[in-house]
Amino acid sequence: ARRLNGTAYEEELFTNHSLSVLASHDTSTPLFLVHAFHIAHTPLQVPEAYSNKFSFIDYANRRTYAAMVAYMDMVVGRLQHALDSRGMWARTLLLFASDNGGPIYYPGSASNHPLKGGKLSDWEGGVRTNAIVAGGVLPAHVRGTRLDALVHIADWYATFAALARVNG
Repeated sequence: ARRLNGTAYEEELFTNHSLSVLASHDTSTPLFLVHAFHIAHTPLQVPEAYSNKFSFIDYANRRTYAAMVAYMDMVVGRLQHALDSRGMWARTLLLFASDNGGPIYYPGSASNHPLKGGKLSDWEGGVRTNAIVAGGVLPAHVRGTRLDALVHIADWYATFAALARVNG
């Protein structure tokens, strides 16, 4: 990664920190790790190698936003691989969620289609998001399934406490 004055792409710094935590963690003890992405926000910036993958998109901001999401996807894969390679994936609960819909205002350039609206609006495109729950602690019968119901962030607590075998 290109570094100027000892700096790097912010998401690269956070990713390297999380990977370092995973690499040095005593796998015999539980770990709670939050890796909060900052990437799907303005300013729209991503390493050029990722932006080049989306050169077929005519609108520059949309191209950059798509590249930022691809970068985020790559990081999730790296984190999952690190957990798996250390034998931690079987005891992992991974939650991937967003706090709002994508920014459809300039220069945000996201798409929440088919939902109306986006970040900063009260329309469904602003308040509904996708979430993914994965990991080895999930019971086999729910792995790979899809839930089309509405879930609020407060609803996660009881489920996660049960999976962690703690009395919530």
